[in-house]
Amino acid sequence: MIDPRRYLDATQLKDYEEYRRVWNRCAGDGTHHWLRITASNPTPIQVEHAIPYQSPYKDHMSVCHPSGNFIAQLMAGGVHPPIEAHHEQKILLIAKSGEYAVVRQIEASKWCFENGPMEGAYVVDNRRCHEEIGEPMSYADAIEYCVMKDVPHEVWDKKYNQPRFWICKRETLPHRLLRYGWEMANV
Repeated sequence: MIDPRRYLDATQLKDYEEYRRVWNRCAGDGTHHWLRITASNPTPIQVEHAIPYQSPYKDHMSVCHPSGNFIAQLMAGGVHPPIEAHHEQKILLIAKSGEYAVVRQIEASKWCFENGPMEGAYVVDNRRCHEEIGEPMSYADAIEYCVMKDVPHEVWDKKYNQPRFWICKRETLPHRLLRYGWEMANV
């Protein structure tokens, strides 16, 4: 097992230690993000939508299928943090080539593409995910949250000036076996 501490400079190590301290405190008092997820028990809903998208780092289309449990938790509120908390979390990425870097979650897919296969990824600082709690949302807002959390930001960010995803009904997707032949025009 790789010890992430050996890759961090003094400032990053301080953030990592503070994150671990907050993580342990939140686990003890029941406010930890994962404990909130397991304690919430909303009735799962049937999610009718999927999100096909074309990443600039892949040759083929990918599809995000939001979980019914996750959408129900977002709609109930009080479980997941605001989306900005996910984007700001810091992750230590280690490539098999030996390259490593601490990047924000929102920048991770680009770094992974540029540096090849990954050896490991470790959360260095995720304090906001444990300390902040999001408000209840509508179904449409929950689907948008899934897009911004699970789909690379190069796909949905407005600065790239080209739509690379589509929210559609699941039954309108082409067959899974044909995914490598999909293009945005086909969806």
